[in-house]
Amino acid sequence: MRYTPLYSIVVAGIVLLTCSPPRIPAQSLSLFDIDARAYPLMRAQWYAFDTHGARLSDLTPEDFSLTENGETRRIIHASCPPHSPQVPLSAVLTLDVSGSMDGIPLDIARAAAEAWLEVFPFHTSACALTSFTMTNALLQDFTNDRAALADALQLLRAGGGTSFSAALIDPFAGALRVVQRGERKRVVVLLTDGYATGNAAEIFGMARQVDAEVYCVTMEDRMPDL
Repeated sequence: MRYTPLYSIVVAGIVLLTCSPPRIPAQSLSLFDIDARAYPLMRAQWYAFDTHGARLSDLTPEDFSLTENGETRRIIHASCPPHSPQVPLSAVLTLDVSGSMDGIPLDIARAAAEAWLEVFPFHTSACALTSFTMTNALLQDFTNDRAALADALQLLRAGGGTSFSAALIDPFAGALRVVQRGERKRVVVLLTDGYATGNAAEIFGMARQVDAEVYCVTMEDRMPDL
């Protein structure tokens, strides 16, 4: 799920190791999709957010510092698409904590959730956190308190089977039941290893009923059949 369009950056160099905007204090800067097809000219996409989670959209090459093995590289172009207003969200992040997620998969899921919280626009939006196996649990109701959600992530423990009906529609903490209380645009982000049962017709029906968008992020190559 995206909060902002992708930005682009063009770099004269070989390997991108560190890149930071020195003059504008950003909460986070992510560089990805590095393209070396026109080597030695390199391109990459980037996201930048300030300390409040709002995107930084007016950066220029002079706002960045890029080094490779300690040597400064020249950034020749940086651009972003026209700004569009950020839509306030009521988002539910729901995590698979079934037995197959035990160990490293759960660690990865927790790290992914923490990364989500780092860039979530809490100044305009609210987030809730749930988990599921064959049942579900509400770990944190809607809040704009990042620390409270981060603390709730530490409660995650893996074990049991997996049901997407439990994740999304079953009482009392199915994510679609939780998100329908949201006062802003309703979004559910479900993180799973992709193996589960569930009633697709009922899930789709409830998603339409509560006017929610559902995004599935998988830990495996295989996406859920739902």
